[in-house]
Amino acid sequence: MILYWNQGKRWYGKNPVPVYRRVGWEFQFFLSGSCLLLKGDGSTEPVKKRTLWVFSPSVAHGWGGDSKSECEIRVVHFSRVREPLGVLCSRNGMLCKELTEDQMGFLEVIFQKTGNAYRERSVLLDLHAERLLIELSLMVLPEEHTLPKGELLAWEEQIVGGAISYFRDHMHEGISIEDVAKAVFVSP
Repeated sequence: MILYWNQGKRWYGKNPVPVYRRVGWEFQFFLSGSCLLLKGDGSTEPVKKRTLWVFSPSVAHGWGGDSKSECEIRVVHFSRVREPLGVLCSRNGMLCKELTEDQMGFLEVIFQKTGNAYRERSVLLDLHAERLLIELSLMVLPEEHTLPKGELLAWEEQIVGGAISYFRDHMHEGISIEDVAKAVFVSP
């Protein structure tokens, strides 16, 4: 489920991250400092502290800035996300949300617990990762009453999406079509 987890100070002006498409869903939040989001079309966008960014795997992006700027970041990549995040993020490939100090503190605690489980390869990693994914998703999504009606995936699309996600997460185990079908509660 977690493809990548990291944290710390970054000097994206001195050590930029080139524009490319990630394998998974990138969630990056900025505790302090500033940098630039480098977009696939060559444009840039300033990034401020206390912002949470989410990028779908299809969006090429990178990170840069001036050589004197530093920022403190937390970043995690997931192999999949839950709806409605996937639908809402697919419109322009990314979402951004400014967070309060309380939200940042709350995320920090969950992020660190997940990081500890990730580094230790804890048997609780999947539970911590799922909690982090849910909390990040809830923070970046608009309130329920503002969600567009009729744009959520149909039941069949959810089943297929779940099957694809399960296959990606377990293909190294040599799973069968029957295993995938069983995981999403349908017949082969």
